[in-house]
Amino acid sequence: MKFTLLVLVCHPSIAQLVSVVSSQNLAVFVVGTMAAKWLNSVDIDFGVQFPKLSMRTVHGFVRSLKVDAQDLLGLVAVLDTRNQVARITFTSEAYTSSFLSQHSGIVRTELEVKEVSVVIKDSNIQEKFVRIAGIPHNLDLGVVQTRLKEFGNVIEARWERYRVAEDEVLYPVLATWMIVRITVTKNIPSYITIGSYRAMVKYDGQKPTCRLCDEETHFSYDCPTLKRNQEPTIVQKPVAKKTKERDY
Repeated sequence: MKFTLLVLVCHPSIAQLVSVVSSQNLAVFVVGTMAAKWLNSVDIDFGVQFPKLSMRTVHGFVRSLKVDAQDLLGLVAVLDTRNQVARITFTSEAYTSSFLSQHSGIVRTELEVKEVSVVIKDSNIQEKFVRIAGIPHNLDLGVVQTRLKEFGNVIEARWERYRVAEDEVLYPVLATWMIVRITVTKNIPSYITIGSYRAMVKYDGQKPTCRLCDEETHFSYDCPTLKRNQEPTIVQKPVAKKTKERDY
């Protein structure tokens, strides 16, 4: 007599499906794992905060993004991370997509009398927001996306703008950094060449590299390449041959 028993074990990060097939003298266990999906959820990452921001401050930040209570199903703290992260669950997929299209990326704001860079992203995508400076604003975005394919899957690229709503003196123009959403599969050096431009690259979790040779073991001031170029070249003067004086 044979029977099949299916057991679903739930966990915040892993759902494990166990299939047990048994007979009178044989038992076979087949275990499969699949990543859990957080439906209609968005992570708001406030970075490392000490002391931590109060939940009142977190709720206030979410309210500043024009989120109505009727569209919000839950707001919880994510505990398995060093950063302070709040996870929002919305009531519908349509609202979640609309929210991410408007707000995903890096938001600079003041919370509890300190400047905070807040990262807003889909809870299910292990993505990075890569900041790039040193390229012209009229450079084709396709050039940037093609260059970064070596390092992962590019989701989108856009220029950061000045937040003119906070300061009427600022022009509504593009700012210093280009923001690229990318699932990083390979460390991006601190400096890369994009087109004919040498660009600076920064993102959370990046391994800093030398500006001159892209190595992770040192910085440019201590680069062996620089030292070789600075070593003085010793030029040996030819030694004049001595001639014997003749007696006259």
